[in-house]
Amino acid sequence: MKKTFAIDTNVLIDNPKSLETLRNSENKIELPLEVIIELDKLKTSKRIGGQVREAINVIIENKDWINIVYDKKSLELFARKFDGKILNNIAANLKGGILVTNDKLMRFVAEKVYGYECEEFKDAVPYQTDSENYTGFSEDGTINSFYWEDGKPVFNGATWPKVINYENKVWGITPRTVYQNLAFDLMLNQDIDVVTLQSRAGMGKSLLSLAAAIHLVLQEKKFRKIFITKTTYEIDKELGFLPGKIDEKFLPAARPIIDLIYKLHDIRPANKLFVRDSHEFDLNRIELLPLNFVQGMNIENAILIIDEGQNLSRKTMRAITTRCGENSKLFVIGDTRQVINPFINEFNNGLNWLVKLCKGKPNYGHLVLKGQKSRGPITDLILECGL
Repeated sequence: MKKTFAIDTNVLIDNPKSLETLRNSENKIELPLEVIIELDKLKTSKRIGGQVREAINVIIENKDWINIVYDKKSLELFARKFDGKILNNIAANLKGGILVTNDKLMRFVAEKVYGYECEEFKDAVPYQTDSENYTGFSEDGTINSFYWEDGKPVFNGATWPKVINYENKVWGITPRTVYQNLAFDLMLNQDIDVVTLQSRAGMGKSLLSLAAAIHLVLQEKKFRKIFITKTTYEIDKELGFLPGKIDEKFLPAARPIIDLIYKLHDIRPANKLFVRDSHEFDLNRIELLPLNFVQGMNIENAILIIDEGQNLSRKTMRAITTRCGENSKLFVIGDTRQVINPFINEFNNGLNWLVKLCKGKPNYGHLVLKGQKSRGPITDLILECGL
């Protein structure tokens, strides 16, 4: 027997797949317009924004069999919102034109409620997450990429192919997978200035980049200092509202990086990173800066690490990376499946733009980290079961 289900906001947030479960190939699904309004409001939430955006994606994927239900009162409520004002204005003036917007919910409502023809601005999504599609392995001769030969990885460098039949042990860190070993190879290569690393959670991106940076600064002495910026959308926007000095304000975002530095210090002492007889960082050697403070700097004789690069826009990525001057090296790491900045997506973000536009350049290298082992058995379990 066919049924009609009207789904509340909390159900969608708790389980976005509830739409498909209740649909069950035959049932009718209805979404009150008020639910759409609530989702639009909550998509920038620090606490549940990620879940809300996932629910929105499921709605868009299944929009053909979802109906929006509304009455005069709910339509008036929507009209008081900024998007509602835009759509009402278009209603009086569009006259058969096409609404172009990258706001998924706005397109959904425009099509379902107002009957508009809608399009996404295609240039804003230049490719489907290039940082994953281009793995760093290539058979087409892309410079600074790898390929397999007789079961061994071969690096296609600027001069001649090099078989990677050795293991890079960097600042006490032994690679757990062949991909981690190749990542070290890219980051330690003196001919490569920019390295991007993409992977799912727990594959070691941050630890590898920190180990390589410390090695290059303290052991090889090729650079004077390490700069690290770990950005999240919430920290960038609300940094000024947090109490304390700048390092105290940045602490919530920097804490994971700080813990990794201490971990590396425990594995192999890196005393020169710290003020003598203390655990405070020597700012002449290493400095953790919020994104806001990197802009306007001139970074020379140093390594810049940008963590969570998928949460930067193309414009912000350009503003930060162009801070690198003479004798500098840049590591950008991230996972485009974990975008939390509500104004960009898994395709149209700074990490993807960097990979897309830099691929094939003589001083650039990229790698997607893979492998069976990640942060630990719990992370492995969660990733395997698809929670």
